[in-house]
Amino acid sequence: MNEITKIHLGRQAFTISVEAYKTLQAYLHEIKRQVGDKGKDVVDEVELRMAELLAERGIKADKVVLPEDVDYLKEQLGSPRDFKDEDDTAGPKGKEQSDAETTATKRLFRDTNNAWLAGVCAGLGKYFGIDATIIRLIFIALLFFGGGGVLLYVVLWLIVPEARTTSEQLQMQGKPVTVDSLKQVVGRADIEGAAKRASNVVGPVVQMIAKIVLGILGVGFMVIAVALLLGVMMLGMYAWVHHGVSIAGEHFFPTGTKETLLLLCGLVGAGTVGMFFLLGGITMVSRKRKTPGWLPAALGCVFILAAAGGATLLLDRAPVIRDRFNAMHHVSSTTVAPFKSVVLNGKNSRYTFIQDASYKVEYRYLGKTPAVFSKIDKGTNGGTLTLDTGELRDTGCDMFCTYNDYDLSVTIYAPSLENITLNGKNSSFTTSGRVSQDHLHVIAERDASVELPYMFAKQVTVTDRSGESSRQLDITGIDPVSYAGDVIDLTSDNIIVSRTGTLALDTDRVCEQGDELVTALSSIDKIVVNGTEATAKPGGLRALQSSDANSMYDCVTIDPGHVSGGMPPNNHTFIGN
Repeated sequence: MNEITKIHLGRQAFTISVEAYKTLQAYLHEIKRQVGDKGKDVVDEVELRMAELLAERGIKADKVVLPEDVDYLKEQLGSPRDFKDEDDTAGPKGKEQSDAETTATKRLFRDTNNAWLAGVCAGLGKYFGIDATIIRLIFIALLFFGGGGVLLYVVLWLIVPEARTTSEQLQMQGKPVTVDSLKQVVGRADIEGAAKRASNVVGPVVQMIAKIVLGILGVGFMVIAVALLLGVMMLGMYAWVHHGVSIAGEHFFPTGTKETLLLLCGLVGAGTVGMFFLLGGITMVSRKRKTPGWLPAALGCVFILAAAGGATLLLDRAPVIRDRFNAMHHVSSTTVAPFKSVVLNGKNSRYTFIQDASYKVEYRYLGKTPAVFSKIDKGTNGGTLTLDTGELRDTGCDMFCTYNDYDLSVTIYAPSLENITLNGKNSSFTTSGRVSQDHLHVIAERDASVELPYMFAKQVTVTDRSGESSRQLDITGIDPVSYAGDVIDLTSDNIIVSRTGTLALDTDRVCEQGDELVTALSSIDKIVVNGTEATAKPGGLRALQSSDANSMYDCVTIDPGHVSGGMPPNNHTFIGN
């Protein structure tokens, strides 16, 4: 049970405990002693500010001011030593001291009195002398550049202190803590308006939306942080247990002190990013800074050191690591009988064709000799070479493999190659350099891909039928003097022809607009769909299409906006679609 008494502050009546009254009286007496002759005016201004702060704290006539409330007032207003009379500064030390104190150093604080969320934008506005609305618009604009505005806002929220006391509010604006400046701050006290601001900073609806959005972002940040930190711990423990990463039974990384430091810098850098996300998420969800300001600053320094050290070591060791990886590969080749056609089987296989005077097959692989060698038909069968990599399912590494199987690639050498049959999910075939021959026929499974660079032909015929598991390309009149922009590319869902004289499509399909089977990336002399020709005049293909129904003519489109670089000028007429 505490004894109470009645007082008034700024003409507002308050009930206060005797203990709190004694503390408050001593505080006001010390302020009056500090400011000297103008003590009464200053105490009056301070009392007005105290009344405002108590009203914002929710203390009204039916509540008692307790010692902890007085401690809050002292925290907000600052130490009595902060209250200096500006006139007293020009004392025996002369004008130099007055000038030094009236040009106070400006400091960065969060201005929570004018805050929407944490007062970061308001504080930056006060520090740089810019309207806080402009700062807020800048942060909103940064949201559209990778979300950097959110991360920057959270970092500033964590490391920039809040302007709690009157002296800190003055320092935020670069003003000295004098009697006159104190009057400017305290003179703005508005008891009635303060109560309204306490409940309507942004408005109930906006506050609710802001809390929900901030909470969702905070949870997302924490999920990312946990995943990143778990990944770092798993990778670190794997590297520690296995002494690094092994490939095909050989130790690959790290080797030596520099690579060990590179791995350590990477783990530390990723870990600090995870901690930033975790602290930011916690702050967003709780809307309070739960960590001391020095912790984010320390994490930032650690990240900068790890990133700088890691980047330097990576530039030094990357060529060495690349050469080591290449040296771990073995190359084996075998000569075969002459052939004109190839049948290529096997999942996840990579095949390359190089025009050469010899007939041979070359394998580049990791680890032990692949079993595929036994699948080579050295005598060929009627001029057809058959290769099968389907048995290569054992991996050549322990964990974190960035390649499939033995990292096997197969290169085929022959003077010409007229027929190609590619079977196998996720298999690929490509030619290296220009091909000097008139005709090429390709059959490819739907999940396989074929890329033919430097390929310009007089006619490209595409056969794509719904009941068949493969698609066909007939390429005739191949021009040996072609350019890098001339490409025929067969992907899993589309066939792309960069430039040709005649593009023909044979299909039983009906396509929707935007779901075409064949895309031409440049000018075409003639387009033929199931025997119906689109003339070489503008809009020739569009004239065959229907605006309100899907048709076979929608299976072809021309998209000149994606023309590859390096394509020469030509005399072909463009047909718009």
